[in-house]
Amino acid sequence: AVDPLTYADRNRPRRVLMIQAARDLLVPPHNAVVLWRALSEPPIQWLDADHFALTLTPVPAFHAAATYLWGVWRGLPDSAIRVPRAYAPTIKIGLMAQSGVGLSPAIQWQFLTLLSRPDHIALLHLDAGLTGRGLFAGLGLTLTPFIDIGLSPRLDGRAPRPYISFHVLY
Repeated sequence: AVDPLTYADRNRPRRVLMIQAARDLLVPPHNAVVLWRALSEPPIQWLDADHFALTLTPVPAFHAAATYLWGVWRGLPDSAIRVPRAYAPTIKIGLMAQSGVGLSPAIQWQFLTLLSRPDHIALLHLDAGLTGRGLFAGLGLTLTPFIDIGLSPRLDGRAPRPYISFHVLY
């Protein structure tokens, strides 16, 4: 294995675009920040996703990298390069417990972030998905990178159902 920090000072000039997953288990965010600092804080884009999420939508990341490299090759400073945002969906796979329903397997897509935490993870978000009991929609609050609580509307017009989600991300 190669430790990138060992060779960070040899990266001259330090023209790097970093795209980092905020919930990455393979390259934890605190390690990415150490590398970012060792590289003199180059441009970085944070995604509320896990390590492999870009495999679902690679084109925006390719476009961001190509735009950045084109600017570097033209001799522009980083501040003059308008890099488009990379995108990766936040897909959660795990278990959901809903009041009055119980525990069931679930897959969720966090499709809209309403508020973000300082660690680049959504704090308040809208989710849609499928549980063992059918379709699901919810307004969620992130407690940890792997636990959400929230409210799920019910189609019968009754009060929203509270839920807790235990998940990993793709």
